[in-house]
Parts: sequence; C-alpha cells; structure tokens
Amino acid sequence: MTLAFMALFSMVINDRIAVNVGKKILWPLLITGVISVWYWYWSEIHGIGDLRPYIVIQFLPMVLIPIILLLYPSHLMNSKYLWATLFTYILAKGVEHFDLFIYEATGLISGHSIKHILGAIAVLCVIFAFEKIDFT
Repeated sequence: MTLAFMALFSMVINDRIAVNVGKKILWPLLITGVISVWYWYWSEIHGIGDLRPYIVIQFLPMVLIPIILLLYPSHLMNSKYLWATLFTYILAKGVEHFDLFIYEATGLISGHSIKHILGAIAVLCVIFAFEKIDFT
C-alpha cells in the first residue's frame, strides 16, 4: 500500500507540478516508504511499536494530493478519477477501522476484506485517470 501511494504521489506531482520533479522523487519516495515500514516492524520487535514515520508517509500525500489537485492544472491525468481514488482510500480506511463491527454485522465479510476490494477499485480509478492519453 505504501509503495502504491508513493508512486501515486509521484505521478500527481509529475502531472501537475513538474515532470522532472515527479520523476526524480519517485525512487526516493519508494525507498522512504519501505524504510517507514521496516522501521515500524523493527520498532514492534523491540517493543516500541512506533508508527509515526509510517503514518506520515501514508497520510501526508493524502493531504497534499487534494491541495495539488486544487492548485495546479492537469496535463495528462483526469481529476475526477484522482478524486475518486482519494475518496476510495478514505472509504478503505473507514472500513478497515470498523473491521470487526462489519464482520459481526454481516457475519460474512470483514472490513479488512472490503478494504482490499476498495484498494482494487482505487487502482482502477488511477488507470482511468489516464484516459486523456491517446495510445494509438
């Protein structure tokens, strides 16, 4: 999930702000995302359980992307699908939070399972965001 959001953040910067910047920050963002997950794992092993770097890496782009969408025009990506991606992400976080409640209410499916379905829909929205590109 972290890698997907770092790549999405890079794509939005690439599309809205500057192609060179978006391309240059892709690998540093991906590496930073991996390090944040590794640190979380390491801190769990050592009884600390420090999620702060992971939370920043996961949520900061979700705060900055809407600002970028509002302030900068699109060159290749369709805004409505990027907004749909963000909305789907928020829904996914919501159902993940209410995982047990959803499972107990339905007796069939958990919030965690729905989160993965919404994650797939979010990826589909990103693909649709590139509808402006003519591949012919």
